Amino acid sequence: MNQSFLILLFLLVLGCTQSATVTKEDEEAMVKATDLGGRIKGFVIDPAKESLVKNLEFNNGYQLVYTFQDAGLFIHHAVSVRKSESAALIDQKANGFATEIAFKKTEPIKRNDLFSWGDESTFSLMKRKRDGALMGNMLIARKGNLSVFLMFVGIFFEDPESIRGLLEPKLKAAERLPEP
Repeated sequence: MNQSFLILLFLLVLGCTQSATVTKEDEEAMVKATDLGGRIKGFVIDPAKESLVKNLEFNNGYQLVYTFQDAGLFIHHAVSVRKSESAALIDQKANGFATEIAFKKTEPIKRNDLFSWGDESTFSLMKRKRDGALMGNMLIARKGNLSVFLMFVGIFFEDPESIRGLLEPKLKAAERLPEP
């Protein structure tokens, strides 16, 4: 089968979802505004601007999606727990492809020397094309049947210690999420 057909099939399956209750374990796996907002001087977190949903996907596992959007901070974090490693690999490739299309005004600078995780990962600094300013970080990764997409804009990290301190506890929590 060609790759385009597999991605289309995957997207069709994603359309067959059902909401589920978010658990404490689910929340622990997500990078949230409370994890980042305290690092931005004077930033006040408005809980009304965040959302965390859990979607059960027909015959493919489940996905957690956290979003936060305010004038000074944007976070999108998706964790997918799939029934197979190949499904997680499709997630990972689709996330990379979608990012290339959606963020034409930014240029990811791949910096796996700052952070890597799992079987495959790409950690990037996000740079604005128009002025070259660094504006955020992005992680696209997979470990077994788990795929992770994380992007935040409004704050960025170039220090490996800070990045590990933020991401490793969340990724360890994601690894403990129950199998579908």
